[in-house]
Amino acid sequence: MRVIFAVVALVITAAPAAAVDFSQPILDDEGKPICTLRGDELKAGEECPTDKVFTLGFAARAALYSNFADEQNISGEERAKRGDLARDIRAATARGDFKLKVEDLALIKKLIGKAYGPMVVSGAWRLLDPPAEKGSK
Repeated sequence: MRVIFAVVALVITAAPAAAVDFSQPILDDEGKPICTLRGDELKAGEECPTDKVFTLGFAARAALYSNFADEQNISGEERAKRGDLARDIRAATARGDFKLKVEDLALIKKLIGKAYGPMVVSGAWRLLDPPAEKGSK
């Protein structure tokens, strides 16, 4: 029984997650893309320029590149892994999708959760792990 559980756990963690489009914007509570410009940098009624929209890829890369107070002792190997993943996300953004391993998806969600407030976290998590459509199982 333990062997079966271990095999199932191994298969689940090795399986790729769904493709993720890191170019998707993270939306504010009004459903508008969050802008990386300060309010005083935009004219009244002006839309955020496309190249200044806060995307899932930007949030994920910034979180992966961040140093957190509770992680001062993580290994160089882990830091390099995070940097490589951030670079892979940057390259994949141009293609439109990126297949993440389940453990990479979990790491990105964890780090975005540490790096940002509720608006960004909830928006990013919805894009990384969309809720199942109603009626589907």
